[in-house]
Amino acid sequence: GGEKLAPPKKAIWKQLQQKRGRLRAIHEPREIPIPELAHGLEKILFHDNSRATSLNSNVKGLCLNQEYLSKIEQPQNINWLSIAPFTPSSRDENLHKIALRVKAKFKASTSSISGLFSHLYQVQSNFRPVDTSYLSGAFKNHPRNFSKTVAQKPAAVIIRPRDGIYGIDAEPEGDSNHQILIDLGKTLERMLTMPPDE
Repeated sequence: GGEKLAPPKKAIWKQLQQKRGRLRAIHEPREIPIPELAHGLEKILFHDNSRATSLNSNVKGLCLNQEYLSKIEQPQNINWLSIAPFTPSSRDENLHKIALRVKAKFKASTSSISGLFSHLYQVQSNFRPVDTSYLSGAFKNHPRNFSKTVAQKPAAVIIRPRDGIYGIDAEPEGDSNHQILIDLGKTLERMLTMPPDE
C-alpha cells in the first residue's frame, strides 16, 4: 500500500462568501431550431404536474397517440446517419461565438455538467432520499435513495481553455452501456418531437 497522509494539525474551514449574481437570458437566433414536443405531449407540460401522467390518462383535452408512443423503435430500424452527432461544448463554434460576445468565462452543455450538479445536489441535500409520494403505490416499498452509480461514481470533466473561455466537456466513458443510453436518448428525442413518418 501507499503511504498514508496525515491530516493537518489544525484544520481551519472557512465559509465561502456568497456572491449575489443575476442570471441573464441570452436569446440567439439558431440555424437549427430546437425540437418541440409533438403528439399532444406539449399539453402535459401545462397540465397538473404534481403527479405522473400515463399515456391512457382520461385528462380533458389531452389526446395522446398511445399506439405510437408506447413502442420505442428498435435500433436496427433507425437511420443513424440522419441523426446529427453530438458536438462537445468545446468544439461548438456557435456557442463559442456567443460566449465571446457576452464575455462568458465558461461554456458547457447540460450533459457535460449534469454529473457535477448531481454530486453537488447530493451533498447540498445531505443525501436526502427521493420523494416517491407522487408515484403510484407500486413504488411504495422500493428503495428511495439514489442508485450507487449516481451517488458514488466520481464525476469527471475536461476543461478546455480557448480565447480566455473554459469549455467544460464530460470525460468520455469507455463503457459501451453508456453509448446505449446516448443512442436511446437520441431515438426518444426524435420519436417525441417528430411525426411518425419522419
